Amino acid sequence: MAAERDYVRLHAGARSFLVRQPLGDLEERLDPRHFVRVHRSALVRIDRIARVRRAMGRTSVVLTTGAEVPVSRRHLRGLKAATVGRAL
Repeated sequence: MAAERDYVRLHAGARSFLVRQPLGDLEERLDPRHFVRVHRSALVRIDRIARVRRAMGRTSVVLTTGAEVPVSRRHLRGLKAATVGRAL
């Protein structure tokens, strides 16, 4: 999921949907056991994270689709907590 001004773009497989709802509101409605905020403009499904990539002082998550989503320093701790015990 990625924020686009007052909208959120939801990605589901090869399809995407535009929803008029702030990302923060959507985050509150989602189960934190399944979704984690990785950036001010991005939420990801935890089970879709293939690996965490660190390069040149930056962190990103690589999803099972191959998409790479940046992780902000502010949300790095939450990502680590959400992926404890997972082999990434």
